[in-house]
Amino acid sequence: MKRLLRSISPTGWLICVALAAAAFIGIGLMRPTFLGLQFDPFGIDRRKVESLTEERDRAESEAAARGLEVEGEREQAARVDTFHRQVVEIHTITAEAVSQARSAPDAEDPLETDRAVRLGDHDRRLCQLAPRSCPAAAAGDPSGG
Repeated sequence: MKRLLRSISPTGWLICVALAAAAFIGIGLMRPTFLGLQFDPFGIDRRKVESLTEERDRAESEAAARGLEVEGEREQAARVDTFHRQVVEIHTITAEAVSQARSAPDAEDPLETDRAVRLGDHDRRLCQLAPRSCPAAAAGDPSGG
């Protein structure tokens, strides 16, 4: 055996080392498992697990963001719907009041008490629908000022 090792030239040794390195790299890329032990000298499996974990976390984060966006859109749609219903109710109440005022027998007479009450009621109904648009004195004064 010693004689065989001494008879190999330096070029032969280089070829043996190159073949051993190529075998090591080849086996490392194949990542074989033997008796429950895995040969993974380049950490390919660890990097793959880290990559998949990051991808999963990113997908969860994006899903949570999309969920919040949908919830926000629903809330905004509800606010817009409420606003439009209020606008329709205000127009309806105002049209009723205008119709009552024009068809009243005392439409041309100076303002009387029952007419003031009717206008005050109209003002209160409008203030109930949109309290921020009413002055504080009108909200507290039942006669409408």
